[in-house]
Amino acid sequence: MLDVRTPLSRETRELFFRYDKDLELNTVERPLEAPEGIGRTHFTISSTHDQRVPGILHTPDGPGPFPLVVMQHGAGSEKSAEYITRPAEYWALNEGWALLAIDAPRRGERASEAFDRTRLWGMPYLWRDHAIQTAQDLMRALDYAETRAELDLGRVGYIGVSMGTILGVAFVALDQRVRTGVFTIGGSVTAARIAENAGGRAADLEIVSDLIDCASYAPMVSPRPVLMINGLQDEVVPPAAGERLYAAFQEPKRIKWYTGGHFGMTGKEFKLIREFLRETL
Repeated sequence: MLDVRTPLSRETRELFFRYDKDLELNTVERPLEAPEGIGRTHFTISSTHDQRVPGILHTPDGPGPFPLVVMQHGAGSEKSAEYITRPAEYWALNEGWALLAIDAPRRGERASEAFDRTRLWGMPYLWRDHAIQTAQDLMRALDYAETRAELDLGRVGYIGVSMGTILGVAFVALDQRVRTGVFTIGGSVTAARIAENAGGRAADLEIVSDLIDCASYAPMVSPRPVLMINGLQDEVVPPAAGERLYAAFQEPKRIKWYTGGHFGMTGKEFKLIREFLRETL
């Protein structure tokens, strides 16, 4: 019988997230309206498991090459959320950065039916598939970025928001094209979720959490720099979960705690993100 307390090897973790690099993108693009000085492109690409992944690429005007920020939304949001589009516009105009965002599975244009995200915690293998699909979709988004001559794939940063942190750490850990990572209002939440949903699924949840828990991938991000931002009164991702993830990262790393709940990030925190990316992109 499998001992769920035995850590998986790095090779095993990598194997679950690998995909065929010659998988065709089958890209479809169309321009979107954007403020003066900014280009905005809607794209759809092919990912693993026959998934079509929509995204938006925001770019400064000009030939580039521009550093690229990949930003992944939280569980209750999508790629066009204001907290993505506003910094995308500001950074394009003032920093010369491009920003790419995709819809996660069952979100935005991919929401083919109503889905209660809390069900994932009680369905261990759906949770596993969701985590792996999200990371692979982000990897495919970078494959798409490589086809855009105006993007500098030697200067790629990642920003995860809530679910974008919880599922994005594995992406950054496994995709060496990402140079620096910002992880906000997220953490290692699996221990609490297992306790909440134990019952007859406890053993399955433990096995799955060992495979996909972000704290298991955090050490693999090193030596790339990491910034975490978490709320002291976060009611969705408790501070203890943020602390567990931060402890798992290796240096160089830093963490900023703000006074507030899960939706309490302000312009101060986005300024800190901008300054960190200036240093590390």
